[in-house]
Amino acid sequence: MNDKIKDALKEIQKKHKTSTIVTGDSDDLKFDRIPIGITLLDDLIGGGFPTRRFTLLAGHYGSCKTFISLQIVKAMQEKGLTAAYIDGERSYDEAWFKTLGIDTESLIVAQPENGEKAFDIIIALLDAGINLIIIDSLKSLNPGVVEEASMEQNTMAQQARMLNKGILKTIPHIGKDSMVIAINHMIANIGGYGSPESVPGGTQQHYMASVELHLFRSSKIEETDSSKDRKYKGFKVRIYQKKNKVGGQEDKEIFMREFNDRDIEVYGSIFSMLADMTDTDRDFIETFITNYAKQGDAVH
Repeated sequence: MNDKIKDALKEIQKKHKTSTIVTGDSDDLKFDRIPIGITLLDDLIGGGFPTRRFTLLAGHYGSCKTFISLQIVKAMQEKGLTAAYIDGERSYDEAWFKTLGIDTESLIVAQPENGEKAFDIIIALLDAGINLIIIDSLKSLNPGVVEEASMEQNTMAQQARMLNKGILKTIPHIGKDSMVIAINHMIANIGGYGSPESVPGGTQQHYMASVELHLFRSSKIEETDSSKDRKYKGFKVRIYQKKNKVGGQEDKEIFMREFNDRDIEVYGSIFSMLADMTDTDRDFIETFITNYAKQGDAVH
């Protein structure tokens, strides 16, 4: 690097923030990963959810989007880090959060009146040094103009404009030890062309996300008891990685098993890892794990 470039760097850093322009090996550009303990999911995204990044979890209702985001909260808290939950859907349930292992005393919960206030809160918390923000969900953050409008007034695209602007304003405030996880829904595409489903709220959420996961509720899990009655145990969740700019297995998908609305059965991840074994070995291990789980021991 010649002297003119070095002098230019010093001038730019003096005029702007030091981290605005650095060399490629700078610590200002490095990030960490936070694994949540579900092996297949952690491996899918490259070893855990990345800091310094905006991550999007999109999917159908009841597809474990909130559950997975709360597993990230739990992993953060176990490291002594801080987290905030932006509850746009007004669905916060302290008892359920505690069941999932969340320390609700240290968790910050915000229920903003509109989207503009939500992003003001998010940016203020990031500037204060919070480590994790969960937005649940983007679809629930309505702009103030929609609140004030009459039922007859057309407010089409107002939410998309607000979310696009809010996300763009948020990204520069995500620090080295912070991350933002945004949840959004998949809805039917009324346009009549292209994909039959879309993710509402504008395009910036896709452009600015370093990791984008799509979640789908798959087949039911049933078990036959001694009376030969089929008992509902839960359902399978399919996770497709739509985008990953920080490594991982892009365009790959995994299946997970949830046995109830409180806990994902991590053994499902182990079962999926047995694909390369012989049938005899696989049957033995699956029988052992299943019998162990029936004893009431939980794996998180």
